[in-house]
Amino acid sequence: VAASALVLRLFERRRSIAIGVLNGGDNLLSSGIYPAAAALLALWGWRPTVAALGSAYFALAALILLALRPARGADAARGRVRLRDVPWREPRLWVICLTYAGIYAFVTSVQLHLHAFLTDLGHGPAEASRVLGTLTLVGAVGAPLFGWVAERTSARLSLLVVVIGLALASLVLWNARGLA
Repeated sequence: VAASALVLRLFERRRSIAIGVLNGGDNLLSSGIYPAAAALLALWGWRPTVAALGSAYFALAALILLALRPARGADAARGRVRLRDVPWREPRLWVICLTYAGIYAFVTSVQLHLHAFLTDLGHGPAEASRVLGTLTLVGAVGAPLFGWVAERTSARLSLLVVVIGLALASLVLWNARGLA
């Protein structure tokens, strides 16, 4: 959310593509974390691995805090939204919130359970991590692509295509019995 706020603050034109690149970069980095974590778990065990990953995330959080500091002389109140300014009674706000929650529930369920699902099917932890990393890498390409589609068509059409794609992907993923 903080990085998205920064992108929205910095980009007035081509925001959809900028958000897509941001999310794609996140997926690109995340796609390497699964295999790295699997390798570190095998090498170090879970406590040092979690400590290393936690330290890395803490360092990234510090960088984001530095990036989000207001520039010198910038109006501190610019861009500030108060809760009473949010259109709480607008049905479209709730449709967007529910759609977003559904999309992230799907993405999170894949990230939380796919590794266990694949190892239950008999695949090793490293192979399951590579599959999850590859799946996340698809998002690294898809996020900027759908940012570009939103710039050329509409955010509504892009969101509809993403939701349909995720629904189809969920059917394929949860009914697959092998990697071939």
